[in-house]
Amino acid sequence: MTLDNLSIAILALTDDAAHDLVDALEAWKKDDSPVGELRARIDAYLAVAQFANDAHQREVVRLWEHFKRTIIDECSGMTMLEKLGSFSLLQRWDLCLSSRGQKALYAKVSSAND
Repeated sequence: MTLDNLSIAILALTDDAAHDLVDALEAWKKDDSPVGELRARIDAYLAVAQFANDAHQREVVRLWEHFKRTIIDECSGMTMLEKLGSFSLLQRWDLCLSSRGQKALYAKVSSAND
């Protein structure tokens, strides 16, 4: 599962809270904050979000926990290319016009287990 796959699965719920969550995932992809910040933001959001029904909330939490367990927690064993792909950052990497931009992405995903 990639971050984009997670977003697609969450959007399938057609719930306002789910859409807000996907907006937060997309915003993280565009900023330079590390993976640990993504984890903290989404965990905090899910602690207070009000979904249309309990089934939606359970499904979003299940999807997020799966992503954390299979991607975030396993980053230390991934190559940089695997990390960029898992966090749906390959296009951003390809669009980097400087080594500075690439270094920022490297730092973003290298701290996944911090």
